[in-house]
Amino acid sequence: MDLGCLIWDFGGTLAFREGGWSKACADVLRREKSSYDVDIADVRPHLQEGFPWHTPNEPHTDISTSEEWWEQLYPLFADAFEANGVPPARARSLAEAVRPVYLQNDWHLVDDTVPTLSRLSARGWTHLILSNHVPELEAIVRSLGLADHIDRVYTSAHLGYEKPHPKAFQPILSTLEAETTVWMVGDSFRADVQGASNVGVSGILVRNEHPEAAYTCDTLSEVAEILNE
Repeated sequence: MDLGCLIWDFGGTLAFREGGWSKACADVLRREKSSYDVDIADVRPHLQEGFPWHTPNEPHTDISTSEEWWEQLYPLFADAFEANGVPPARARSLAEAVRPVYLQNDWHLVDDTVPTLSRLSARGWTHLILSNHVPELEAIVRSLGLADHIDRVYTSAHLGYEKPHPKAFQPILSTLEAETTVWMVGDSFRADVQGASNVGVSGILVRNEHPEAAYTCDTLSEVAEILNE
């Protein structure tokens, strides 16, 4: 029996990248030169704004290719490198090295991701991913062995809209029957729960707390219990 559709956030919900963007940049610096004695804490303050999801009210539908999407981030990475002692000309060159490092290294599934997806699939739920993420998200999902569990992957890099923007959800909702039961599951109240609520979808906040969240849980396995209620 088809119970409905579960829309999952990716980063911080189903999987995580050790150290996130900050570690990717720090790794690039350390590979460049051992004298760049930097760690995540040295890079993180310079990455607190400048990503598309920091301004979700600003669509980026004019960006049509993966290369264009990454191109908008290279100045951000270059500035972070310059702040850590890299000459400007070299900083720009190094910025382009962040892309392969971020995509290929340090991605891990949350321990209860596969058991939870399998359990819910057996009960009749369909799984989709909707994430504020890079253009290559689908490839990352496949590399983690999730392709057999996820029907479709939607990334904001291709949609041109970031959650909680309502239009980030529309490509999914437009493919579903009106009577389909839909839930959003994610670790961000603003992007996932509030964003879903704005388009009439119930949300479950995982590994986080917010006084306005109607449903919260510490682990993904608890999602099944909430849905069962």
